[in-house]
Amino acid sequence: MRLETGIYRKAAAVDMYIQANSAHPWALKMGVVKGELIRYLTRCSTEERFEKAWARFRAALLTRGYTGGQIQKARGGVGW
Repeated sequence: MRLETGIYRKAAAVDMYIQANSAHPWALKMGVVKGELIRYLTRCSTEERFEKAWARFRAALLTRGYTGGQIQKARGGVGW
């Protein structure tokens, strides 16, 4: 038997991350993205679970005004 772990999200979670057009420094916003990615890497036991968590986070960032290019740049080398 093998134990698998992943990221649990409540159904009521609203994914309220810092908006892309906020006055926060760009490095801080990218740090949030990298921090979440590192959390997914350390908590997800399979690439499939990591990708599921990443897909939800990426969709949330897109709704908050980040572009696909910005998100991909922030991911830069973090992943399976």
